[in-house]
Amino acid sequence: MFDDDDDYLDSIDGLDLDRAEAAPFEWLSDHADPDHPDLEWDTIAALYRRHGVYGMSLDALEVLARPDFGDRGDLSVYLGTDHPVHEARTELRSRAAQLEAGRTERPATDGAVEDAAEKADRHAEAVRTFTFENVPGDNVLWAAIRRNRGIPIEHWSAEAVATVAAAYSALDDGERAALPAETALPAAWGEMRRRLTERFGAVGTERIMDAHTAKARRVRKRDEATEFEWRVGKLADDLTARQAAQERVRAARLGDAPPMDIARLGEVLERPGEPPYRVAGLIPSDGGTLITAQRKVGKTTFVLNLVRSLLTGERFLDQFDVQPVTGRIAFLNFEVSAAQIGRWAAEAGIDHDRLVFVNLRGRRNPLVVPEDRAALAERLRAEEVESVIVDPFGRAFTGQSQNDAGEVTAFLLDLDEFVRAEVGARDLFLTNHAGWNGDRSRGSTALEDWGDSLILLKADAKSGERYLSALGRDVEVEETVLHFDGETRHLSLNLAEGSRRKNEERRRTGELVDPIVEIVAAQPGINTSGIKATLRARSDVSFQDQYLSRAVEAAESLGLIRRESGGPGKSTRHYPAGLSGVPAAGEGASETPTETPAEGVGKTPG
Repeated sequence: MFDDDDDYLDSIDGLDLDRAEAAPFEWLSDHADPDHPDLEWDTIAALYRRHGVYGMSLDALEVLARPDFGDRGDLSVYLGTDHPVHEARTELRSRAAQLEAGRTERPATDGAVEDAAEKADRHAEAVRTFTFENVPGDNVLWAAIRRNRGIPIEHWSAEAVATVAAAYSALDDGERAALPAETALPAAWGEMRRRLTERFGAVGTERIMDAHTAKARRVRKRDEATEFEWRVGKLADDLTARQAAQERVRAARLGDAPPMDIARLGEVLERPGEPPYRVAGLIPSDGGTLITAQRKVGKTTFVLNLVRSLLTGERFLDQFDVQPVTGRIAFLNFEVSAAQIGRWAAEAGIDHDRLVFVNLRGRRNPLVVPEDRAALAERLRAEEVESVIVDPFGRAFTGQSQNDAGEVTAFLLDLDEFVRAEVGARDLFLTNHAGWNGDRSRGSTALEDWGDSLILLKADAKSGERYLSALGRDVEVEETVLHFDGETRHLSLNLAEGSRRKNEERRRTGELVDPIVEIVAAQPGINTSGIKATLRARSDVSFQDQYLSRAVEAAESLGLIRRESGGPGKSTRHYPAGLSGVPAAGEGASETPTETPAEGVGKTPG
């Protein structure tokens, strides 16, 4: 509709539009009307900002008055009387009433002489109620007024003259004096005076223009304190409404969750005791457990074994006693297809009625969609869910960066609130993938700060064996071998087999026993340094010094070698079993070793 929207308002000579009163108008730019593509919304917003609804054409007013707010009763209460939409609707009604009044009050044209008193009364009423907006079809858009440039102002339409004169009326005397007489504003003001004088006479015109000037200046010079208080009040109302909405949503989420628990130590100890562990020595009751696993080490199989034990009460991994759940377990499955995890659960022997799957692979995350979150919490509460498993953290996470401690902490707090307050469950199990070195959880350290128990599943790259370790509040399990039955998908663990570290020590120590026995047999009486040097020289043996002494002790305990201390300052000598007292080669040793008599044989009785 307009050729150059950005500068058309400022193109009228002498018109400083930045001085015009600025009413609230930010709302306008967010409510463009697609049904009126011929009317540019930015233009309407700019015009409203500078002149309010009085500076708009009928078309622009109709667009501004269009937004549908439904059945709101008194629109002025809902929007406020200074809201652009309300003002536009009021102005439309006003113009319609003025047009109607003009048709009913227009004097008859039958040639009859009008009564002078009635005419005077009518003119007096017209003077009293007249404003520059009273001109039918007045206040055209500025772009239309620009087309009058170059045309003598006496030939301008009444609406164009009234619009430009209205901008002039708000200027103070100094500003008016600074404008050249030939510019549009004073010219329109003078033309308006001339036309009014023809209708109402000199006295009536002065009253009209003085009243209009006073009103325009009052609006322009509105008390800043009043404006500030209005803005503060509006912002305060917005903040209050937002806070009330947040509290209502939070209350709906919390449901029937109990308030804080404040008690003295003695009072806490007097309460009926609850089992300290959900899984004895591994998982505390009412806790948050982080299960971290290396890639493809069997994380889901481990979790399904845990589910079966929690539901049946059987010992977990054939090792740990379990306090079984009385309700159901919910499994928020973000990673595996529904069909696959269902088959695995069936093979693991899990009760079909007591495990509730929430399958989310390729679906939207209910933790970030309020409607889904509320529906999920309601369903799980109805299912009487006692424990919740979230698998895995990386896909359930709702933040931007898994390495950001603040974002991860906020997510974990929100997840705790969802599980315990909204669902009403007691236990939360969160799985995660291990980092590149396999020794800790991927992502922020806030994950490990959160967990009451940290369970780590690892695999040995050489042996292929799987290991479990755990650390937490009253939890400490060294790395121990996990055994897997492929037919039943059953995992077991035997703490008596020792930890991974001890098994590694035994393996490396055992690898040195035979080479040491061979060296001692070849060099009876050899000392420890000699054994070490000989081992280093062999290409088929690699070892660390810490395992040498343990291997020597192991060989002696197995009866394969015997050691004799040389006394203070002398080396310990090593001999094959049954030999003693023979120096090593190069130390004056006899060519033929002397057999050591068996205990009690060949000795003279004392």
